[in-house]
Amino acid sequence: MPLLLLFCVALFFLWIIDRRLLLIILRTFGLAVVQLCVLGGYVWVLMRIDRWWAYGLWLIALPTIMAAVTVRQWRLEWRMLVPMTGGVLVAVALATALLMVCIPVSLLLPVAAVMAAALFETLGAAVCAYIRCFYNTQAHRYYLLANGASQIESLLPSVRRAMRSCVAPQLRRLSMPLVLTGTMLFWGMLLGGMAVEMAVAMTLLIWVAIFVAMVVAMLTTVFMLEKMNICS
Repeated sequence: MPLLLLFCVALFFLWIIDRRLLLIILRTFGLAVVQLCVLGGYVWVLMRIDRWWAYGLWLIALPTIMAAVTVRQWRLEWRMLVPMTGGVLVAVALATALLMVCIPVSLLLPVAAVMAAALFETLGAAVCAYIRCFYNTQAHRYYLLANGASQIESLLPSVRRAMRSCVAPQLRRLSMPLVLTGTMLFWGMLLGGMAVEMAVAMTLLIWVAIFVAMVVAMLTTVFMLEKMNICS
């Protein structure tokens, strides 16, 4: 109750200082609350059903939604939705399945969500970098192909650029002082009552799984882009 009272006081000061900013804050906060309620309701239904096919639908719906949001956020062509969905789906399924060997199956929903969320920024940057490099190095690719290089060898410069763009955001986050910035995964597990040593181990495992998911998602997306001739 005191926290809500202080929140109202803060809103009152914003109303006095900058009403336009207050409206933006209220609109954004309201939208976030609505999304949280929808997500909470969906997860509640899944947990109430508690069947393998319900969790399977979650693993299919989540990558599809994340891929659609990524395409829209990065202003990519919508024909790239299928390969990006495939990349996210394969990466999330593989990374989550590997983690399930080490952690309880009850954590399937949050772990899959963390994997998909980690791919939001990285996969969009990787696809943009790949497409940009693909079109900027067409002459070099034709030269390599004419001199006996395989299709994979001719695409290596574009794949290399995409890989760098894919892992760069995660490397920047890990390079920050964790004592100052913290990590939501670690603090969240502590808030959930997990022991400190277990929370540290879980955070490390999830970091490794995120890197695996990023590489798998990027390579799968590039493979599907080539098979569907979207960039050609």
